[in-house]
Amino acid sequence: MLELDSSSMKLEIKPISYPVMEISLRNGSEQEDDFLETEVTLPREFWLSLADTLKEGAKGMGAFGSQGIISGLNRISQRILAEIEAEDRRLQFKEAYESFTNFVVQINSRTDLDDVRKGQIIHNMAHKLKLEA
Repeated sequence: MLELDSSSMKLEIKPISYPVMEISLRNGSEQEDDFLETEVTLPREFWLSLADTLKEGAKGMGAFGSQGIISGLNRISQRILAEIEAEDRRLQFKEAYESFTNFVVQINSRTDLDDVRKGQIIHNMAHKLKLEA
């Protein structure tokens, strides 16, 4: 939580929500309308920088820091990088998966094939495209 004068801001880091981050802003007053909570989509570069900052922060603590905190910072950094990589893979294979889905719908709607043959055709296409889950 970051505080400036009587205002505060809270960033909730959930690597699984990449590229979205929750931000809460509270003005110093007690009135409810002085509170804002929203989700923002932050660019990839921000997330990469955050992961690097967390990793460097953990490294900077050295032998004198709490091993639990060091381990936690490193895990968050690794998790952010894993989520970025997963999103990259999803985008890379998005067109292939959409095309495959359309193919499955077409094969499944054919009435001249039994279920076993439909399954064979779909399996063969998946193997041909080398799709991975």
